[in-house]
Amino acid sequence: MARNCTYEITINGEKKVFNSEMELDTFLDNYAQNMVVDNVDATLQVDQQQVTVDKISEAIKKYKSLATEFEITNEDGEKEIALKLDKSMGVTKFLTTYGDPFDLAKVLVTKFNLEEYLKREKERLMKKGMTSNEADKYLEDLQKSWTQLTDYGTEVHKLFESVINPEIEYTPKLLNEEQVSLLQNQLRDFIEDTKEKFGRDCKFITEIPIVSEDIAEPYKAAGLNSINGRIDLLIVDKNGNAHIRDFKVSRKAVGAWDETRNALLNNVWASTKKLGAAYQLNFYKAMLEQQGINVATVGIIPVKLDIDYKKDNSGNDNLSQIDNLSSVYIDSDNIIVNPSNTIGKYYDRVREIIPIRRLTDSFDIIKTIEEPMSKFFPNYELSSKVQRKNANFKFYKEKIVQYISSSAPEAGYGKYRFWNEYKPKDSVKSRWEYAQTEEELDKKLEDYIKSINERRGNELADIAQDIINVQQGSMDINDIAKDNPYKGDFLRRHIEKYIEGEWQFENNPSFISAGLLVFTKNKVLEIVSITNNVTHQTVKLEKGTNILGSTIANRDVDEHKIMSATNGNIDLIKVMALLNSDAIKYENYRINKIESINIWQQTGSEQYFDKLYDNFVELCRIHNVPINLKRSNFSSTLESVVSTITDICGPEKLKHIGNWAVTFSADDVIKGGEFLKNRMEELRKLDNAQGLRKAIHTGQWNFDDPLQTSYMLLGKALNKVRGYEVYIEPDPAKWVSVTGSFHAGTNITSINNSPSLTAQEVGRIVAVTETKIRRQELAWDSKIRKVFKEFYKFKDQNRLIGGEVKYFDNLFRRDENGNITKDFMLKDINDSSLAKEEKALIKTFTEIVNQLRFEGNPGRYQQAIEDGTYYQVPVTIGSMKSQFHNKGFKEGLKMEYQKVTNMLRLFEEQMKDFDLAKDAQRVYNKFKIGNDTREQIISNHGINSLETQLEDLLRSYIHAYVAEAEYNDIIPQIQGIKIALQYNQAMYGQEAENLLEFLDKYLTVNIYNKPIMDKGLQPVYKTLAAIKKFTTATALGLNLRSGLREMMQGMWIHISRAMTNAYGKDQFSGKDLAEAWGIIFKDSPKRIATLTKVEALNADFGMANMDADIVQKELSQSRNGIKNFNSDMLYVCNRAPDVYHRMGLLIAKMIHDGCWEAYSLNSDDELVYDFKKDKRFNVFTAAGADVNSEAYKRQEGLYEAYRQQFNQEGWNIEKGQPLPRAYTVREATSIKSFAELCFGHYDKNTQMLAKNMFMGAMMLQFRTFLSAKLEQWILKPGTYDQGKFVEKFDENGVRYVMIQSTGENGLPTTRVDLETNVKEGETATPYVEWQGRFIEGIAYSMIDFLKAIGKMDYNEFKALWANPTKKANFYLFLTDLIFMSLIMWMIYTVFLSEENKEELGALGHLGAMALYTSFQDGPIQNIVAQFAGDLNPPAYSIIKNIVNQSTAVITGDKNLWEGATSTFGFMSDLKYIGDKLD
Repeated sequence: MARNCTYEITINGEKKVFNSEMELDTFLDNYAQNMVVDNVDATLQVDQQQVTVDKISEAIKKYKSLATEFEITNEDGEKEIALKLDKSMGVTKFLTTYGDPFDLAKVLVTKFNLEEYLKREKERLMKKGMTSNEADKYLEDLQKSWTQLTDYGTEVHKLFESVINPEIEYTPKLLNEEQVSLLQNQLRDFIEDTKEKFGRDCKFITEIPIVSEDIAEPYKAAGLNSINGRIDLLIVDKNGNAHIRDFKVSRKAVGAWDETRNALLNNVWASTKKLGAAYQLNFYKAMLEQQGINVATVGIIPVKLDIDYKKDNSGNDNLSQIDNLSSVYIDSDNIIVNPSNTIGKYYDRVREIIPIRRLTDSFDIIKTIEEPMSKFFPNYELSSKVQRKNANFKFYKEKIVQYISSSAPEAGYGKYRFWNEYKPKDSVKSRWEYAQTEEELDKKLEDYIKSINERRGNELADIAQDIINVQQGSMDINDIAKDNPYKGDFLRRHIEKYIEGEWQFENNPSFISAGLLVFTKNKVLEIVSITNNVTHQTVKLEKGTNILGSTIANRDVDEHKIMSATNGNIDLIKVMALLNSDAIKYENYRINKIESINIWQQTGSEQYFDKLYDNFVELCRIHNVPINLKRSNFSSTLESVVSTITDICGPEKLKHIGNWAVTFSADDVIKGGEFLKNRMEELRKLDNAQGLRKAIHTGQWNFDDPLQTSYMLLGKALNKVRGYEVYIEPDPAKWVSVTGSFHAGTNITSINNSPSLTAQEVGRIVAVTETKIRRQELAWDSKIRKVFKEFYKFKDQNRLIGGEVKYFDNLFRRDENGNITKDFMLKDINDSSLAKEEKALIKTFTEIVNQLRFEGNPGRYQQAIEDGTYYQVPVTIGSMKSQFHNKGFKEGLKMEYQKVTNMLRLFEEQMKDFDLAKDAQRVYNKFKIGNDTREQIISNHGINSLETQLEDLLRSYIHAYVAEAEYNDIIPQIQGIKIALQYNQAMYGQEAENLLEFLDKYLTVNIYNKPIMDKGLQPVYKTLAAIKKFTTATALGLNLRSGLREMMQGMWIHISRAMTNAYGKDQFSGKDLAEAWGIIFKDSPKRIATLTKVEALNADFGMANMDADIVQKELSQSRNGIKNFNSDMLYVCNRAPDVYHRMGLLIAKMIHDGCWEAYSLNSDDELVYDFKKDKRFNVFTAAGADVNSEAYKRQEGLYEAYRQQFNQEGWNIEKGQPLPRAYTVREATSIKSFAELCFGHYDKNTQMLAKNMFMGAMMLQFRTFLSAKLEQWILKPGTYDQGKFVEKFDENGVRYVMIQSTGENGLPTTRVDLETNVKEGETATPYVEWQGRFIEGIAYSMIDFLKAIGKMDYNEFKALWANPTKKANFYLFLTDLIFMSLIMWMIYTVFLSEENKEELGALGHLGAMALYTSFQDGPIQNIVAQFAGDLNPPAYSIIKNIVNQSTAVITGDKNLWEGATSTFGFMSDLKYIGDKLD
């Protein structure tokens, strides 16, 4: 579509011209049905230049018919022809007569006061020695010289006219032949330069009279109807744009237009003259624009007069007596075009005087959607001039209003104030608006907002014209909205890509009046909607703040799928409604992008089309609005991102990159992900991508760089294709939010329950990866378990005793002294000293090590065999049991101490590479070291410092390689989220500093395994952590009562959650839970000897103490035994109940769902899932099943939902293939997240981040459960991923189905629609989707209940009671706060009071205390009391107690037994027994 192509039709004798086919279609749709069309010319290309020339000619004729011409002397002292028109005033006179509409008396330009000037000059001359008469004579001659200068200027103008228009006669009078020739040649050169710039056929029109069509009301009230003037030269370019040029003839140089000094320095114009010239040009521009003529540029052509003056007695020039004109010339070095003060505040003031209504012929397309939008968002005003009060008013009131203290100097003006930039400046109050009362403030604020909207409406037309000017090359893009550099830069980022290439701007007044910038190219359509609204401000609809909130409460929608009701999102829905109403003709276009921006506040909103379309369709369906839009009208995520990147980079930058064509189905997750990852990799490798590579390394992004922007768009799309999203949302608080609503911040919540939706998405990505790691390691376990089992059997392993590390001594090569050789290698499998079981172990060990080490490369594999390195043992710091065996007890303890801040257990020689890997955004694999580093480590630390327990070493080695591959795969994805957040900051004004900081720290701890604690505190913490470890062992080590307490407390939690249906109405029953507990109870003893089904499921799902970093350790066959002692064994009393309860929850759900029997362990101890044994799919998988039965269809729908989710998580399951697991990672994470909400977040990747900070690490000892308790009470209301797969129904109970049919191209298509809309010949399957669960903290629910009770509002209380979340929280409140406190009181009174505890006996006392303390962490007031009562770190309190008890023993105040039972946790419960023994 050519940019210069326009369309013309004649209706009722009136010719109408349209800039594009889309504009013509819109006009005909909106008007033609009410008009009689006499004549329709064939669509043709109109000469826009001639259209503008015709408009100018018609205006000249009109003004000449209305006015008489007469000669005047203008502001430059030149004679010119002016118009004499009734109640009209010339521009020059107007400038020195009136001010702006706010203050008519304050003139725009100060009038030259001749009398004052002569008085001041006479005083100056007399001070120099002149007499009064001499001064008078001088000034009289000076005024005569001005007349002579005027005559020069008038003649220059006539000469220029004659050059431009040969029909005008010119006879030299004052200029000599040489001067005339010079000026003529200079002007001809200027004309040539102008033609080069604006086209060879551009038109030159001189001396154009111009009159304003309208004028602001205050001037009419003063008796003025118009302003008139005369333009020296008007240039009309080939596109029909006008360019104003004014000749300025002067003996003074123009100088810089931004000169602000009033003094005349170095013969340069005074600022007053420049101000007048600037206003004059602006008035001419505005008056032409009132005629519908676009003025692209304005400027001056300065003509310099070099005057020779007669000399005075001192030999100086006598400025009052001209001798002759020595030269006259165009000052080409000082030609000024679009000087900076012809736009911005001066132009704005002119438009206040001369209103420009460019859109008077536009059809208000907003009216076409008033009905549906009023249904979607009742009381939300859509007009571009008046916006919803409660959406914007509140924002402005909070942001700009200042409260004035009674002691402040301004207190006399009012109690409140805000800055009004549109108000005339007052000498006292400046532009502050003051108000005494809130009512007065509200009224002034409303007027201010109305003023903003009215002015911004005018700016839309200016912006539209600026875009045209930039596209046509008559304006630089950097000059758009130049009055405000922030606004201009923001707008430029959003429209820059449309300037180059083939994009056509649809200059349709109807679109522009609605705030729409519509661009088309090659049948692709993109829309930038400009809104006055505060885009990030949330609108409170009748039932909620979600986009469906007029009818549906927040608790009933999944906020991951349903957009929030922000002004920006509502604006996007407005655009969708316009498309749906056919107000924007799109049938032949693919809609590629829609965004909403507020250029004045530099904020905005954008959504991917799948989400935007689904939300719009849901709105239409709920409110019975016909849906004309089809999903096929919109680009897919992949198509959209490829199109955008092609635009912003251009073919030149992309020519070295692979195929950008999307040649596969848009919903093909696997291919889509690979496509995007490949493009990202190719972008990074480009020769000209140095800036991109640096940004990836430093995290400092420049979105003015096309490659960096493209990389971000690819990363964002990669997340979207894989099912993750980056949300435009408020920046979450770090600790506690006190604005809007009180809730826990990112540092003290689990990432799965983060107040940030984007952070939750990162949590999901990590959870999927952790599951992949665990499952890969389970697969490796099946390969190594059998060989180690046979090896341990050969060595007569005693699992109760342990000490397996010595079994491997014979496998190492040794020197003549019996020491392991310095090369640290295993024996060759043909070594005669080896038994067959030892040979088998070495064979398996070396095969796996070298397979991973050489990444399956057969050449390197063979080379290792030949050079002898095949049998090298990987080096890493030895475990405590290896250290005990190889170096003794002392060194073993020392290594445990070093481990505190050395998460990966690295040698010093590895730290540099570790830091480099983090900087390069790669996970460090500690086993990937060169031979030089390996030799250094062995030489510096000795063989005995290395790990020699080969099972543990091999499992650690496998984990390092698996984790490296999987984490490195998601780092670009998570970095893509971070970059997208930074992009949203730049493009949409999103605040995300806290969130970005949180994500950085989260990745550092959980992916890179680096501490985030301040480096200066790490040495201190290393010592304190050792003390902390000791005190933890002292308090909890082998503490039987603590174990009983944990077991009972978990039971109460299970019972209370079951009573309240806390996991949802379809949760497992008490019977299911009891059966699960029985299974775990029977399973526990078997764990000592073998891998059990429960243990394998825990490894697979990671429910309890099984995060990816420790799964191999937990699977080890040598983890138990007295000689294998490690600190974890001390806490068996605490860990066992935790596993019991978390796995009980998982197994109870599996029993309830019918998939427990589908899992089994085979003979190789592999966990196997049999899809056919899963009762949820028993009909779907049955041979000969009736495929048309309701049961089959429902299971088929569930299967399809699972299949799609599995594929998003990295599987590649074709339709009909068995599912690989009973639960997707998303569902497994949901189960685990619920368990953590009940029992606490203990896994590394879900713990609160605060635990990794110095104070958090010290204060949260024994209080890991605190994050769960905080979440239970003050979790931000929202939809979290603790959900399930459910069939979708509308509010009337009609089911959604996936409908399969044949498309127009003969290919199968699938759509989701209501079951009632299935057509003949189509097949349908119930549509099943993932539905998150709405959760809020107990405190929120109770506050709502208390409010209803306080208002005595029964209906409100009834509505709250009907809400399952609030009802469950009410029961939990009673359970946690009241029932548990009551039970504690009863237990204490009945069993533990002084008069009753004597009757219990030792074991009875132990059980009663465990029962009593099991309720302690339930009531929230007890948690608060723990912190309020003792703010010291627990380690400090324990050390203090140890010192006190030791002192008591030494001084004889206590005996040893009393001291020990008062110090060590496992002995404290024996105190009663000791007392009995005494």
